[in-house]
Parts: sequence; C-alpha cells; structure tokens
Amino acid sequence: MVTITHTKPKYNNYQVNSCYLDVDNVYFYINIDEHEISIPLEKLFLKQNDKFDLITPINFQASLGSSFWIKNIIKIYELLKMIGCVCCFIQVKDDFQVLNNININTSRYITNYYFDLEVPYEKLLKNKSKSSRLKLKKILNNLKYRVVEDLMSDDFYTNYYRISRKKSFSEKYKISKENFLKYTNVNTIKYIEIQENNQFVAGGFFGFNNDEIDYLYGSSSEAYPDAIRLLIWEAVKYFKEKGQKRLFLGGGITPNDSLADFKRRLGTMNQKCRSIKMVVDTKTAEKIDGTILSESWYESFFPPYRKILK
Repeated sequence: MVTITHTKPKYNNYQVNSCYLDVDNVYFYINIDEHEISIPLEKLFLKQNDKFDLITPINFQASLGSSFWIKNIIKIYELLKMIGCVCCFIQVKDDFQVLNNININTSRYITNYYFDLEVPYEKLLKNKSKSSRLKLKKILNNLKYRVVEDLMSDDFYTNYYRISRKKSFSEKYKISKENFLKYTNVNTIKYIEIQENNQFVAGGFFGFNNDEIDYLYGSSSEAYPDAIRLLIWEAVKYFKEKGQKRLFLGGGITPNDSLADFKRRLGTMNQKCRSIKMVVDTKTAEKIDGTILSESWYESFFPPYRKILK
C-alpha cells in the first residue's frame, strides 16, 4: 500500500456528499472547506466486505488548524457513519480543545519534533545541543560522502530489517523490500541516500505534503555510527533549498524516551499533535471485539480488535 498519494480517484468510484473513496489506491479522502484529508484505508475481514477502518498512527497531513477540527469533527464522524466506516483512529498535526464522548475521543496527543526550515542555517546549528553539534561536526569532517536521490540500494533494506528485528518493530513498521521499492516511484515520496565510495551509509524516505515534509523510514549501516544524524542534516539542507517550511521527525515511542531525547537534541521545535479516535459503528466494533465499548478502547493507536484480525 502506497504510504502517501495525492492522486485523485475517479469520482464515479464512490461518492457521498463531500466524501469519496479511492478504491484503487486504498485511500480515503475527505474534502471539507477546501481542505483535503487523506487516510489509509484498512479493510476488515468480515462477511460484509463494505466495512472498513481508517487508521494511521503517524500523520502525513499538512496542518489544518485547530479551528478546522473543532468545527468539522462531528461532520466528519457523520459522513464516515454513512459509508460503512467502523473505526477511525488518526493522528493530526494540530492541537485543539479536547472533545470526549463514548464515540469520539481526543484526549491523547503525541509530541512531534520538527525543524523550522525557514530559519538560517546558523540558527539550525545553534539550536542543536552542544553534544549534537560536536557529533555532526565529527562525522562531517571524517566522512567523504555523496548524496544520492531516488536510488535505494539493497543495503537500505538489509539494515532496515536488521534494525527492525533488534528493536522489535511493530507489524506496522515491518515494511517489505517490495513496498520500499514501490515508494521510490511515488512522486510525493523522496528517497535520500548517503554513500561513501559507493558504499551505503544511511538512507531515508520522506513524504511531501504541500510545504511540509515527514520523515517516514530510515536505516543506517553499523559501520557508520551517527549516520542517521548525517542523513537528517542532509535532508534539512535538501528540503530547505527546495523551499519547504517544516520537516517533521515524529515523536518518541513513549513520552521523553531516548528517541524523543535524540530528536530534541537535534535542535528541533516541538508541537502537540492530537489523536482523533472515533468508534463510528459501535455495534459492528463490539461484535468483532467481543467486549462493550469503553474508555479503554482509546488507550492504543489502534482499535483493540485489530490484534484479533491479524
């Protein structure tokens, strides 16, 4: 499944008011107030094959503003109900007044770390912690490297697979080599690789959303300590020169863990990104899960029954 697409579906595929479903690209689009939201569609393994979930633990949308969600979240809920959505669990790049009832929960958020690409390079460097600046300087001085675009070497996947096993990645992040190769052909995804003497150092996939960029996936060779630090710095330079405004790195696995601390020390800003979790079709959801809908359903990135369907 393509992670990001701005390809519009044919309108005769499926359309209800301002919602339409792209069956071919398995993406769901909502158009409200001239804003578009696109969310990966996950089919449910049910006899009623028109039922589906909309789930993304990481947001790849541009910021729409808190007022957009306050104004339209009920409207979105009602539209999803009309077309067979069971649950919609998404992360957005905005923070807004918390709304909670048994079917809509927005009480949780993650801290997303990002670079402001509109500030001068000097400030981007100054914002880094002292240790982070020294580590970047060391690798810049010691490595004779080049930056390669859109040509993913086999070593990217070899190292990604190694890291995924070492760190026990969840199923959502166990991406196949075939899918990574597909991503290199998507015009809203950029692959950047660092090489030294034609040897793989580090590589990463970055998604475009208007003037914002999301760091999606990355890996590095064991032979090059701190290579991810170099990859991110080269991405900052690349996208800054392209006129992009912000580069989002995401958050930690848990608040204030070592991953979050690493991203913070890189000199990033931080922004609260609210989770919107909606149980749209309560009857179907409860039937799949075998339990009654409660607050505990909103404790994870996914509806509780997703583990049952695997």
